[in-house]
Amino acid sequence: IRYPRFYDTALVLGTFYNGKMGVIDMSCPVGYGYDARVELLGSEGVMFVGDVKGKSLSYCTREKGINLPQYLSWGERFRDGYIAELQHFINSIIKNTSPLVSGEDGRRSLAAVIASNYSIQTGKKLRVTY
Repeated sequence: IRYPRFYDTALVLGTFYNGKMGVIDMSCPVGYGYDARVELLGSEGVMFVGDVKGKSLSYCTREKGINLPQYLSWGERFRDGYIAELQHFINSIIKNTSPLVSGEDGRRSLAAVIASNYSIQTGKKLRVTY
């Protein structure tokens, strides 16, 4: 195994304080393109954020049929988002305002990732508190 500590596929199950559950699944790399989306499933319906369609361009030719170009990398898919995020942060500094996403938000996200990695490595549950 070239990278024995690299998890190419993982599933994380979390239970929130209100008893609701959340699942995060991931796989990397995949040959069909870069798929990043959120699905919120509830008893009354489902909401999808993002999609697997890829780029908004699609075309059809006689020789190849329909073509739906996909994003092939993280950087390609999220380029515009990274630029907007950086511009927002710079504007927050210039205008002396708080950014929409705080350092505390980042710390909490990192705590969840660290707990997930711990659970993968040890097979134990870990409580994440904020």
